[in-house]
Amino acid sequence: MINIVPYSDNYKKQIKKFVLSVLDEFGFTYDQNLDQDLEKPQEIYNEHLDGTMLLALEEEKVIGTIALHKIKDSIVELKRFYVEKKYRGQGVGRLLFSKAIHFAKKKKYKTIITDTTPNMERAVAFYKASGFRMVSYSEDRIDLELLLNQK
Repeated sequence: MINIVPYSDNYKKQIKKFVLSVLDEFGFTYDQNLDQDLEKPQEIYNEHLDGTMLLALEEEKVIGTIALHKIKDSIVELKRFYVEKKYRGQGVGRLLFSKAIHFAKKKKYKTIITDTTPNMERAVAFYKASGFRMVSYSEDRIDLELLLNQK
């Protein structure tokens, strides 16, 4: 059974290892500047700062992550949205995303922004199917945004 739980320091090392393995799968390596959030997720994705990190767990194993980081009062950035390869296409990502959207609406955010790379085709397809629109596109980066209905 898959459980979605908020970040806990108990999972810090496992999260870093998991995220780095997914990055490696897509040809990316650890970058001290880009990946500094993996060293201190409790500071970056903190609910007291109007952010969160959610984990998909099977038993006690991290099989997925998603995080929201406040940019300004009405805008939050979606980060670290990954699902372990063997669980993709089984609804884990949709469940994580749904919980993140619920959090963003509860915090009264109006816009979710994110970015990905063109080679992460499943991610791009997921974002588009979830209502994100492309804001900018380059050879190595796609910026997307989702306008939240606050009803």
